[in-house]
Amino acid sequence: MGSFARFSDGRMAKSVTPFLHHTINPKLILSEVPSQLQYSNDHGCESAVGRWGGQQILNFQSSCFDRGTMLHEMLHAVGFRHQHNSPDRDDYITINRENLKDGSTTVLKKYTSSEVTNFGLPYDYCSVSHYSMFASSKNGKPTIVPKFPTTCELGTATDLSPIDKKKINLMYPCGL
Repeated sequence: MGSFARFSDGRMAKSVTPFLHHTINPKLILSEVPSQLQYSNDHGCESAVGRWGGQQILNFQSSCFDRGTMLHEMLHAVGFRHQHNSPDRDDYITINRENLKDGSTTVLKKYTSSEVTNFGLPYDYCSVSHYSMFASSKNGKPTIVPKFPTTCELGTATDLSPIDKKKINLMYPCGL
């Protein structure tokens, strides 16, 4: 596992604090199984989705040291998938498959309602878990296009959206 000297400037703490602030008892998120989050800079910006027990590695290579990316990966670690993979996404976005790089269709997979819940909340263009309009583009053209006007640019969130916060509260009902 790589060294985390890069986090000595407090970026990790500044990124994680707003996430934990939205639960009364942050340990509740990891308490049902003996889990713990471990941070690494070995490769990529990634985390497994959900709690697996034991150590769970969140990888943050040097290009991942921004608040939005760290919050995005923390959401994965506690069980959230990407907003653009939600079962109702076709009502809100268009996927331009002709612009996708070969082999990248899995990043834009649509999950079923038995795999993912939206907790009855609306689609969230501003979610920290939403990819950009140009995610996995092979030609610089949009791969994800909103069907309605948005108040934010897809994939650029630097904080949890109000809907992200509500989802955390509904998934881990210890209060917001």
